[in-house]
Amino acid sequence: MFERYTDEARRVIFFARYEASRLGSPILETEHLWLGLLREYKKVVRRLAPRVTAETVHERLMHHGLNGQRISMTVEMPLSDEAKRALAFATAEADSRGQQYITPDYIVLALLREEQAAPSPGESV
Repeated sequence: MFERYTDEARRVIFFARYEASRLGSPILETEHLWLGLLREYKKVVRRLAPRVTAETVHERLMHHGLNGQRISMTVEMPLSDEAKRALAFATAEADSRGQQYITPDYIVLALLREEQAAPSPGESV
């Protein structure tokens, strides 16, 4: 699935999985992708999404009701529907610009797009 991702983008996914595991999440959410980006590419995030900080992402994760029990990194971790959609957006964005590879910049743009497409809390889908 990540063949077209640059090494930098793959590192973002790795650290997203690490954060999900560390926080006890059985599924990789878009918030974990943000944490992976903030860990490895804070400059990219600051440039493209200046309001996103580790604190704001952790606040959003608290609403998921995680149990805090660390999950092994060897366990297969599925992507949430939102994370799947965001990574599909990253691929589409790279394609629309004629780029063969998906970089962390495209992941940031895709996460921003996913957040705009997501319904607000309490809004019907």
